[in-house]
Amino acid sequence: MATHQRTKGIILQRRDVGEYDRVITAYTQDFGKLKLVAISARKITSKLRGGLEPLCLSELEFIEGRSRLVVTDAKSYERYGIIRGDLARLQTAFQVLDSVDRLVQGQEADLNIWELLSETLSFLNNSLVIPQEALSQFNPRFFALLGYGGITKNYATR
Repeated sequence: MATHQRTKGIILQRRDVGEYDRVITAYTQDFGKLKLVAISARKITSKLRGGLEPLCLSELEFIEGRSRLVVTDAKSYERYGIIRGDLARLQTAFQVLDSVDRLVQGQEADLNIWELLSETLSFLNNSLVIPQEALSQFNPRFFALLGYGGITKNYATR
């Protein structure tokens, strides 16, 4: 029996699969990092299109099947317009998302990482903030949450 779940999530990345499907990686408030399959999400008429873009805070509804998680609904709450309008901010935001995607493993909720990710993107979405400042505040806190308190280098830029 399939179980329906609903949570807020920040879309970290997406990958096209087959003719119309997408695999979405999201960091969610209640479940941590998830890989979700969005069936027919690339069709022009798909209701999922807008809520599954990278760098988007969305409310995600999905079904837990036997072997995969399938998205049934996605509604965008925040699209971070100031970040999307500035190349330096966009680059910094994608470095943050890439760090979370690469370094967080498994499906385990961590409210501290969720709050740090949300705060960093909101901070970066402020037009008065220097993009590099947001990254320099994110990295030490993120590595400390992962248990690497003394490491501050951003490994996502490799």
